[in-house]
Amino acid sequence: MNTVESKISNLYIGLIIFLNIIALFIIAVSVNYLQNIYYTYKRVIAGMLIITFIIFLIYIWNEILKEIKITVNISGIKVQNYNSSTFILFSEIESIEIHKEKKYFNGVQITDTYSYSELKLRSKPSLFISPSKFENYKEIMQAIRSNLEY
Repeated sequence: MNTVESKISNLYIGLIIFLNIIALFIIAVSVNYLQNIYYTYKRVIAGMLIITFIIFLIYIWNEILKEIKITVNISGIKVQNYNSSTFILFSEIESIEIHKEKKYFNGVQITDTYSYSELKLRSKPSLFISPSKFENYKEIMQAIRSNLEY
């Protein structure tokens, strides 16, 4: 079996860039608004907006940097993030669960079914692999399934 390396989806990268631009724009407008306000309660609101969107940016980057690259080879799965890497043997995988979600707004379905895979591990936290993040999701999951020993 060949080694399969994950490829980050362009749509995922575009979404992250878009969310960062929006958050930075709101922070910039709030800072500008904060400088021109004489009423205390408006300063508090602008300050809370700034703090909220800074926390939002930190959360986004924390989520982005969790799994940057997944490599599946014959001996196991290597998960790399921004500061470390973890190696998961195929024998550590208890099961693979596929979750399907639908988003609703006022009882009306607003998105198609969204699915992602959860690899439940014996000694470590579960690993989530999503087609929205990885362009070659099917290849990754096929490589994992072909190497599992039941």
